[in-house]
Formats: sequence, C-alpha cells, structure tokens
Amino acid sequence: MSVSNEFTRYRYCITLFYER
Repeated sequence: MSVSNEFTRYRYCITLFYER
C-alpha cells in the first residue's frame, strides 16, 4: 500500500507540473 501512495503523489506532482 505504501508504494501505491507514493505513486499517486508522484502522478499528482507530474499532473500539476504538466498543467503549467
């Protein structure tokens, strides 16, 4: 479950960065 949480955070960061 820890891995899933990290993956979600990573994807969130990428999405925000891409939105820029």
